[in-house]
Amino acid sequence: MSALTAPKIMHSIDFGAPAITNTVGDLTTALDVLLVKGYPTQSLTTLTYAAGVVSVAKTAHGYAVNDLLTISGANEDGYNGNQTVATVADADHFTYAVTTTPATPATGTIIGSNRPSQSITTLVSSGLTATATKTSHGYTSNQMIKISGANESAYNGNFKITVVDANNFTYVMLTDPVNTATGTITASYGQLGLGWELQFTGTNIRSYRPRQGTRMSLGVEHNTNAYNAHVRGFESMTAAGAVATAGAGPYPTDAQVSGGDWVQVTINTAGARPWALWGDDKGFYMGIEVDATANAIWNYWHFGDFDSFKPGDLYNSQIIGKAVSVTTSASDNFPTLSTASATVPMWNAAALTGHYCPRAYTAAGGSLGMGKAAENLRRGGLVMGSHNNVATMLTYPDTISGSLHVARMYVLEPGVGVRGVHRGLWDLMHNVGTMAGVADGNIFSGLTGLSGLDFELRKMGSANPSPGCVFETSDTW
Repeated sequence: MSALTAPKIMHSIDFGAPAITNTVGDLTTALDVLLVKGYPTQSLTTLTYAAGVVSVAKTAHGYAVNDLLTISGANEDGYNGNQTVATVADADHFTYAVTTTPATPATGTIIGSNRPSQSITTLVSSGLTATATKTSHGYTSNQMIKISGANESAYNGNFKITVVDANNFTYVMLTDPVNTATGTITASYGQLGLGWELQFTGTNIRSYRPRQGTRMSLGVEHNTNAYNAHVRGFESMTAAGAVATAGAGPYPTDAQVSGGDWVQVTINTAGARPWALWGDDKGFYMGIEVDATANAIWNYWHFGDFDSFKPGDLYNSQIIGKAVSVTTSASDNFPTLSTASATVPMWNAAALTGHYCPRAYTAAGGSLGMGKAAENLRRGGLVMGSHNNVATMLTYPDTISGSLHVARMYVLEPGVGVRGVHRGLWDLMHNVGTMAGVADGNIFSGLTGLSGLDFELRKMGSANPSPGCVFETSDTW
């Protein structure tokens, strides 16, 4: 199995992405695709194992050597996960290597993620804007497309496109490549899944388990109403769902949050909801635009590992959600992920609602309420990117560096100290509501002191001050 070497960034505007509406079960159906399967997918005909190698038969499979794909649906889990194509015998057969010894042949309804691609005829630039030409490309504006194969690296990557006409589309690059693109250039769409294991399944209830790190399990239930879902972490699971009896070592316990943390899916709107997910084979963050009115409120939640400062920490996993449910009221639409612990010094920080870890850093006890804070937040704010005293925030762009500034988010064990740091989540050191010219989803790179890191800025509402944060999108989690 191939570990993810970079976080996956998935958006509802991706070509072939799953839809989340105000329908019961939509969240679990979407998580099946995002965490396990990838999108789009194609059925695989046969998989057999011998001497560390899986041989796959699929007519016109379309894969090439070193392509990454997500295999899912095999009853023998050793076949599943994110894999790298090792050899391609012909258009109908390929292989990949595994370290397990699954029974052969594989059984089940087995699928592989697919990234349909097409050759780009010409690719030119004007400043940061690239224009691609391909007869009858078939794309629509705002889709996420992957460009690869250009010798000039600035052209390559995942980009949101704007369609000019049936034969041309444009996108904005991070740096100016100066020259017209050369090489064998392709455009493709689709995403690998995170390669997680689907442990148990039922009607609108699931159990998911990451393949790296602590490998704690996530139980999800979206089976009561369309507005909310229950989520809960477990040290191990024996059944699908988020009820406390679905496994051992639940976090939170029912005494802490009855039924588990809540994830808000929608407040007051029908139709497809915009969403975004950032994650890898250890954890993820997910945001859903729950309110499509002028408030434009996104609710974010999180499950997975953090980087612990304690050597040998076996319980450095965390879940962040809501402590109460919401129906059609926006009274509790504040996005939990953006909140921070107020108590200074940080070693004495209070736990935050909805933030739980399976055990203390000593490995003693059970589910423990946790806090989080960034260095920036010690100056009087309780919300990332939106402090009550806006005067304490940096102006944007920063007067001295002309740049955007971010700060690491620390994981706090109340009354003890800083236990670790969030993977991929950073605090925005500016008030997002006053950042003129900055749009939700903008990508930033080359920040002062953070060379080689790329970030996606996310606003969490339209009010000023409005909460906001940044997610790391580069291969640096």
